[in-house]
Parts: sequence; structure tokens; C-alpha cells
Amino acid sequence: MLDKINSILGKIDNFVWGVPLIVLILLVGIFLTIRLKGLQIRKLPLAVKYLFENEKSGESGEVSSFAALCTALSATIGTGNIVGVATALVEGGPGALFWMWIAALVGTATKYSECLLAIKYRVVAEDGHIIGGPFYYIENGMGSKWKWLGKLFAFFGVGVGLFGIGTFTQINGITSAVKGFFDPDTTWTVDLFGRTYSWTVIIAGIILTICVALVIIGGIKRISTVSQVIVPFMALTYVVVVLIIIVMHITEVPAAFATIIKSAFGFKAVAGGAMGSIIVAMQKGIARGIFSNESGLGSAPIAAAAAKTKEPVRQGLVSMTGTFIDTIVICTMTGLSIVIAGTWMNPELEGVEITVAAFQKGLPFPPIVASFSLMLCLVFFAFTTILGWNYYGERCIEYLFNRNKSVVKGYRWLYILAVFIGPYMTVAAVWNIADIFNALMAFPNLIAILALSGVVVRETDDEFALLELISPSGRFDGYLCIRIEEILKLDAGTAYLNNLVKVYRHYGEEPLPIKVSSRDVLREFTDVVIKNKWMCTMEIGFETLDKINGFVVGREWELVEMRLVSENGEDDGYTTFDLEEVVCFGVRSEYEKYLDTLYGLNGGAEGENGRQEKGKKSGDKHILSFPFGK
Repeated sequence: MLDKINSILGKIDNFVWGVPLIVLILLVGIFLTIRLKGLQIRKLPLAVKYLFENEKSGESGEVSSFAALCTALSATIGTGNIVGVATALVEGGPGALFWMWIAALVGTATKYSECLLAIKYRVVAEDGHIIGGPFYYIENGMGSKWKWLGKLFAFFGVGVGLFGIGTFTQINGITSAVKGFFDPDTTWTVDLFGRTYSWTVIIAGIILTICVALVIIGGIKRISTVSQVIVPFMALTYVVVVLIIIVMHITEVPAAFATIIKSAFGFKAVAGGAMGSIIVAMQKGIARGIFSNESGLGSAPIAAAAAKTKEPVRQGLVSMTGTFIDTIVICTMTGLSIVIAGTWMNPELEGVEITVAAFQKGLPFPPIVASFSLMLCLVFFAFTTILGWNYYGERCIEYLFNRNKSVVKGYRWLYILAVFIGPYMTVAAVWNIADIFNALMAFPNLIAILALSGVVVRETDDEFALLELISPSGRFDGYLCIRIEEILKLDAGTAYLNNLVKVYRHYGEEPLPIKVSSRDVLREFTDVVIKNKWMCTMEIGFETLDKINGFVVGREWELVEMRLVSENGEDDGYTTFDLEEVVCFGVRSEYEKYLDTLYGLNGGAEGENGRQEKGKKSGDKHILSFPFGK
């Protein structure tokens, strides 16, 4: 009977995770990557910086941005990183790991987009707590007529939590790992439900169920508190353990990467079977990659919505680091250790046993130490995933039943029950069910992200506004490129402003035209300033503002070189800084004109009046100072 059920589930899994969904996920990620101009690569350093830097003026929210990320990571770093990678390598070959990388690379843009939308469209519930996620940006962003799509997402989200990532796969992975360590030969057994189980499976299942029940009652704050402690510690521990394997077999790493690449493109397949091998590797790699990092799935935005931040872009950047950490770092390490050890080729091994065997073979410790290390990591990873997905499921239930607290409490007990029965499911059935619900949940979210991609681009690009300034006397007073978040108040249509416009038009001054698109305002404005050799003033820094004057002499990507001019109109050396540090940037005001004139009178170098540059020739080198940290 069970074999028949597994066969049916396998066919459904192959259908929903067929070519159409794989293509859709990749195309959405590629589309967003292009529209955002490779933001996941360009902005990764800034995202890491934000990760460890509290926002100075976060408004509404329940937990810090870091805590929100840890909650999201608690739901992603789990069996998918250990068991899922092993399963993908067995079914799709080592090439599946390559397609995990591709899914993660383009998926990072997807993760950024969905978490940005979560902040932008989140709402405050009647009891004061912050709620958000795909169902809210579907309803509030796409319009109320699409509410049915939000309901559909929430329904599938409940399914993923109860029958997929949240419960069955995690508890099954935990109990399998515990059994593999304490009772590998299945010595102490009991017959239940027509099958034989080890007592270690039953005991571990009961203990985990109790621990889960004690934590989830506390809601998002307790879950995030636990996650902030467990996730960073266990992730670091796991990385250190796998690094030991890689370092001990460093000479085999190039061959392992070669095997992965060859397998990904079917170079090792028999004649006529290359395309089939590629499709299988893509299918299993992308499916497991999405399962692991959940990019495009719509789960991470639910956690991101609770972050204490006023900036959708900032939280989007912080959240996207989760995909990098999860897949590029942890999944890659797991996959490399398995490929180096060759345990993926052993037909007698299944699930976590593959990774355990790789650890036993690769670590310079007794097998019992290697097994215990992996078991400990898996237990804690999977435990936090269970906690994180309970939170996701509760938010989905709240949306489906209009925040009915009784229904939410009922769901919690149902979730605990699902955790309790998880150990008694077969490995094949567990992963097939998880994949099916993952796919069904992804469809509504991907549709919403595509529909709202324009909003994502506008929010991302609208970091700066270019203002044409008017003095109190009604004269043109230069341009100011300012970070939008720094604008605290906007007035329009007042008597004073209307009169000021009249005077301005009376003078009929025509300022120099500055053409910038609605995208990349700051970078295009910087290039205009460089071309025109204008004296400028800048404020840079986030926590401590530094005001500097001078000429921008060059820009390489985000790095800007500026020749400084003191307030006395004298040369003051050079500085180099990142454009991301710029708060406001002014040119052509009366002050800049005064300073430029004074600089020229003091024998300064080239300025807007066409003076010849002094002391700087092509190829000149300067000693630069680069401050680190805050």
C-alpha cells in the first residue's frame, strides 16, 4: 500500500516540478536580475554591512532586521542543507549542485524583491502586531480583485508547514540522524502501524515534539529569540566541521568541482542520454535549491514583514543574504564533502546516511565523533526550521480566517500533531509531499512578484531625489541630490511657496539642464558633475555625517575619488569613498560658486571656469586613507 502511495506521490512530484515550473522560477530570477542590474552581486557588501548594523530610526516592527533574518534562516537552514543535498546528488548526480548554485544566484534577486514587497505592503493588526507576506502584497499591491490569489497562497502555505518543509521532513531527518548514531543496527525495535521502528526514533520524536510545543506558544518573539542564539552558532559549527573535511582533502577539491560541472551538462552521460541527464540534474538541483533557500516560495517575506525598519530596500538587502548563506555557503559545503567522499554513489545509503558516511570518511576523527557532530547540527537546524515554519503557517491561517485566535490555537495543536507523526513517514514519501506543496506555494507568489516587479524597481532606484533649489529671494540656487529617507517633511501649495515661484519665474533664470533618468539618479548625477568639473559639497556617512567640499575626479562603479577643497579655498588632498555613503550632494549653489571662485583666486586647479588642473597628471598616484567600520 505504502509503495503504491509513494509511486503516486512521485508522479505528482515529477509533474509539478516539471520543465514549466523550473523555467518559470529561473525566468523570474533572471528577469529580476536584469531589471535590478545584478543588484544581488553589486549590493552584497552593503547587504552584509546592514546585516550587522542596526537601523538608526526603525519605526514599526516587532523584531530587529537581524532577528527577522535569523527567523527566516531558521526556516531555511535545516534538512534541506544536509539531507536534501544528499538526496539531490543521488537522484540528479553531482550536477544537481551546480543547478542549486544557479537557482541561488538568480533566486537572490527574487528573495530581495519579495522581502522588499513584504515591508512595503505590511499592515498593523488590531492587536498591534505587524503582519505581512505574499498574501498582503497580493491584495494591497495587485488589488482586492486578486485576493483569491492571496488566499490560494495562504492555503498552500499551511500545507507546506503541516505536510512539507515545516514538519515531516524536519522531524524525519532528526529521528533518522539520532537513530543512525544511537541505534545504527536497529537493535531496539517496536512494531507500530505495520512497520518496525527503533525505540530511538520514538523517544527522539516525543522529546522534539515537547520542545517544539514549549517554544511555539511564545509566538514570533520567542521563536526569533531562540533562532538568534541557535542559528548563528550551529551554522558556524557546521561550516567549521565541513571546512575541516575540505582542508584535509584540498587536493581533491578541483576534481570534485570538475565532476560537478561535467555532470551538470551531461558530459558523463552515456551516448544519447546527455539531455535526459541534464534535465534530471536541473530538476532535482533547482527543486532542492528552492526547498533549501526558499527563494520565490514566499515564506521569507512573512518573517521579513515583522522587522523593525522603515525601509523596504534595506530589509530586502538584509533578507537576500539568507539565500547566499543557505545555498552558496552551506549547501555547497555539504555537496563538496559528499562528492569528495563519493558516498552519493552507494545504493545502500539513503537520506542522511549519505552525509553521515561522507563525514565519517572525510573527518580525521573516529567515526563516532563525525556521526555525533552531524547529528547535533542536523537536530538543531531542523528544530529551528520547525519553529520558523510554525510562524509562517500561523500567519497563513490568520489571513485565511481573518485572524481568528481560536483557529490559530487549533492550528498550533495540529502542527504539534504533525511533528509527532513525522518520524513514522517514509523518506521518499516525505520528500515527495514537501516538493509538491513547495511548487504549489511558489506559483501564486511568482505571479505576484512579476506583477509587482515595477514597484520593486521603483523602490530600489528611488533612493535619491534630484532637487532644483530656489533661494529665499527667489533665485536659482543650484541642485541637490539627496537620499529620500533624509527628507522629513514635504510642503506644497502654501502661500509662501506660491509667491516664491512667482518671483522665480519673474527673474526667468534658466538653470543648466541636467538630464538623469528616474533610475540611478545618484550615479548619473555624479557623472554629470565629473563631466562639468563643478565644485560640489557632500555629506557622507550614516551615523556620523562628514561634510566635504571639492571636485569629483573619477568614478569606478561605486567607488568615487574626490579632490578636497578646504573652507578657505585651498587644496586639501584626496579622498576615496563609496557612493552608498553619500547622504546629499550639492552643486551650483551660491556657496559652491563662492568656494570655486576663492579656490581659483588661491591658484587652485581646474574648476568650472576652465582653469588648468595643477599638480595632477595622468598616472599620478596618491596616498589614500580608507576608514573601516563605524
